[in-house]
Amino acid sequence: MKTKEIEIISEIVNYRKFADAADNLSYSHSVISKYVTSVENELGIKLFVRGNKASELSLTPEGRIVIPAIQRVNDDYHHVLELVNRLKNDNENVIRIGSPMRFGDFTEQEILSDFISSNPEIKVNQMTMLSVDLLKMLKARRIDAAFIVLPDDVSLDAMLSIYCDGYDVDVRFIKNEPEQYAAVSGEFFTSPSGEANFADFKDYTFIFPINHENEEHSILKLAEEQSEKAGFELKTMFSNVYDSTLFRIVLKTPAAILSAVPDERYKGVRFIRINDWNIGCSVYFLSPKDDRRRSLQLLRHCCAHFSEEEKE
Repeated sequence: MKTKEIEIISEIVNYRKFADAADNLSYSHSVISKYVTSVENELGIKLFVRGNKASELSLTPEGRIVIPAIQRVNDDYHHVLELVNRLKNDNENVIRIGSPMRFGDFTEQEILSDFISSNPEIKVNQMTMLSVDLLKMLKARRIDAAFIVLPDDVSLDAMLSIYCDGYDVDVRFIKNEPEQYAAVSGEFFTSPSGEANFADFKDYTFIFPINHENEEHSILKLAEEQSEKAGFELKTMFSNVYDSTLFRIVLKTPAAILSAVPDERYKGVRFIRINDWNIGCSVYFLSPKDDRRRSLQLLRHCCAHFSEEEKE
């Protein structure tokens, strides 16, 4: 197998459909199919249950056994590349940070802003994705560190044992975010109160900054649990965009964006505290324990300083 084939096979299992994998990995559906067929022919077994383009992506019994081994090879390969880069000192002044796709990510941005202003010689490459994907990227050494946001009823240790098994991770608790706000238009939400119950938003469409629905611990799942308790079916919209662009949608239609922190910069947008939201979230900073680069040490220090300030 070629390294590109190993990489593609390792990645496409993270998606629900071959078409989704093709879109997100920037390959055509035919190229993805070509890679899969090549590997299956070389191994002499079928790894995937093949169907039409819109079908669900599922593994054969053989695929469920073989693909985790292929993923380990892929992780080891990228680990070797990372070690070589370090030996060449090519990335001492470049740090790759992952962060979750969410609104109200002021904690992460404040820490990174302090880090960048204090260390202008260090280049920060930031990427956003789902928390499970961040853990996979961290283990594969494709990022140097990650901010992770998990609901309080989800064990970080359990997540690490699943997605970072055998990988020694430095974990730093940053802060807890116990509240949730709905960003809505003042034109559609006319109550003078700055608080409401979740059922008050039953006619709103909630916009989520994720491009697929298979994230087990995303804010989407929490919102679905809250709507079920409130007795209504959640209406949803999904988008890869999660900046101020979506607030224009909120201003034009009964739509809402969930955020752990209110942001009053957007004219006409109100942040309504949800009274009966009963699951808080915690923010963590994760990095490899064996990575002792100065740049990462400095970022860890910024995280510790922010955490201490939150306690005061």
